Formats: sequence, C-alpha cells, structure tokens
Amino acid sequence: MDRVILVPEWRGAGLGPVLAGTAIRPLSQDCTAVACEPASTDGHEMTDEQHRQAAAKLGQLWSTIASSP
Repeated sequence: MDRVILVPEWRGAGLGPVLAGTAIRPLSQDCTAVACEPASTDGHEMTDEQHRQAAAKLGQLWSTIASSP
C-alpha cells in the first residue's frame, strides 16, 4: 500500500485509521516493519511545522491501529 487518501467530505470521521489498519494487517503478515510518513495529498510541500504536526497526528492514529485487535 503506497498511500491512504480520503476525499475531503469523508475526512474527520475516523475512517482513515480504520481503512489503513484493515489493509495493513493482511499485508503485513510476513513483514518485519511497516513505515508511515506524513505527506501532502495535493503534492504541495509542507513546512517543517506542518510536517511536525502531521507526524504527531499520524503517531496518534498509528497507536490506535497498532493497539486494536
């Protein structure tokens, strides 16, 4: 899986982590590691602050994916 992108009208409902987690679990059966990196969905460069905020948010979301059954 290369990326997870939700159209704006579906964002904010908690679907991103659910869908990513649903895809990652079967794909990662024989994997040693899974890496996630925040990036702009529209191709624009992110400022350092935007990247830090996105990384923090991604970390929080990843913890919900990693800890759910």
